[in-house]
Amino acid sequence: MRQKGCRFCGGEITEARRARSEYICTHCKTKQNKEWRKCNPELAREARKRAYKRHRIDRIRIAVKWAKDNPERMRENNRRYRQTEKGKVTRANVDKLWRKRNPELVKKYKKKFSKTERGKASIAKESKKSQLKYPEKYNARQIITKALRTGQIIQQPCIICGAISQAHHEDYNKPLEVVWLCNDHHWERHRVLKEKRA
Repeated sequence: MRQKGCRFCGGEITEARRARSEYICTHCKTKQNKEWRKCNPELAREARKRAYKRHRIDRIRIAVKWAKDNPERMRENNRRYRQTEKGKVTRANVDKLWRKRNPELVKKYKKKFSKTERGKASIAKESKKSQLKYPEKYNARQIITKALRTGQIIQQPCIICGAISQAHHEDYNKPLEVVWLCNDHHWERHRVLKEKRA
């Protein structure tokens, strides 16, 4: 004879449980689970970990599917998140880490970007901003460029490694007194000077 109610208390069983041939009501099942967890704490912990992992994978799968099905909303959500304080910090940290891990790619992208119209406009904008912020640097650069063009000064190789060099000013008030450094050593020298000032 087929059982109709819970085999422990005789209470009602849900259709889903009956379909799985589980003749136990929700109340008795919860009670049974509690007792089992009390008797088997290690197994219960392992079961919780497995369940958490399974649910986490399911949540990720659902999120990925939703993102694929709703690209416009996903872009909008990302844009809104990036405008928040947390989003700005997260984005900055991710970008910083990526640039640190991929210096060659960064150099390649910068070079490629500088040749585009947008890149040229960006460089011109930054140059104008720098010109207004540091007029003494701008004037020193203009004077050294003119001196190189007229032959007053001859460009030398880098004093450290002998590569193609740039003019480095230790003092911008003395524009013709320069040290010839390659791009890498030039940046290194400015970093050292910045640390000394701080």
